[in-house]
Amino acid sequence: MRLGAMTLALVAVLATGGPAAAATADFLGIWTNGDADNSGIARLVISPGGPGEVNVQLFGRCQPQDCDWGTHPAGLYADDPASTDTRTIVTEFEMGGVRKHLVLHLAVGGALRFEVLTDFGADVARNDYSTSGNVARTGDWRAAVQVAAAVPPASSVVPAGPASPPPASPPPRSGWFGDVGGGSSFIGVGSALPPGYVPSRWEECTPFNLDQTRVANVDGDWRVADFSHRLLNLGSSREAAQRALAVLAYYHFDEQCFVTRGSVQMLYWKRAGLVPKNQMPGQDCDTLDPATVKAVEQDGAWKVVAGARPLFDFDENKEAAARAVSVIRTYKLSRQCFFARSHQSAQYWLSQ
Repeated sequence: MRLGAMTLALVAVLATGGPAAAATADFLGIWTNGDADNSGIARLVISPGGPGEVNVQLFGRCQPQDCDWGTHPAGLYADDPASTDTRTIVTEFEMGGVRKHLVLHLAVGGALRFEVLTDFGADVARNDYSTSGNVARTGDWRAAVQVAAAVPPASSVVPAGPASPPPASPPPRSGWFGDVGGGSSFIGVGSALPPGYVPSRWEECTPFNLDQTRVANVDGDWRVADFSHRLLNLGSSREAAQRALAVLAYYHFDEQCFVTRGSVQMLYWKRAGLVPKNQMPGQDCDTLDPATVKAVEQDGAWKVVAGARPLFDFDENKEAAARAVSVIRTYKLSRQCFFARSHQSAQYWLSQ
């Protein structure tokens, strides 16, 4: 698939549901990837741009230093045509015939989630591919701009004496776009992550293949599973299992996420990294205001409440309670819905 078609397809998916719109300022800053095994993005610098735009500077992972692939304007996408807020930003980078299409939106824990579509072009015998992950805010965008401004362009440097022979080109560096010569500049900014922050682990999500998801009876229990993942156990209720499969198909879910997997205190589902907001007819849902959700300690147990309404009891696990609050607030989860109320794990959420 060529990049233009991929762009339209991914933006269309993002526009159908997900976290509620946010202020453009929420995207500004220095964002660092703390997962060395997840994609070739080292960090991003997002700064104000022209009308309806921000500027995105991308640093790819290279050796011995990160590669600065320049700064490009990024388009801003709102929830709907009437909204003036920003939910998603989109831009592109190209080097040596390889094009990276970058989509960014806010994620859980104050992180920024990225989706990258790589297009090698028609003349390259390699498969196009996609990657995704999270980056954490590690600094103010002004610091990066000040550093960049302090580096004079090559054309402004005037030799003081006779021209010296040009320095030897540094050896190629292996980076995001493959082997790169010495033409890139390097500006080290915002490399330190907050203590203990691992963006890719903030959400515990398992991808699954909806096309292979089926209802089956296993040892007397009706279950929903794909080829390699057990997704739901609805016990003796075949009807509930079939209803669950219909809901998964309606929303085109492709990830099952947990706040605490062992006790399944909070289960939610996503598609393309987002939580949908449109509502399937006939759903069984309870509404809440995500702005009122908080974690409170009661009798030695950490509980998540929406106003006066209890949602979850995480016992002594304060971190899990904080994570649940972050999930609800980040994705603006306003409806807790149920495949079957008789099963605690048979739940899903919708956003505002």
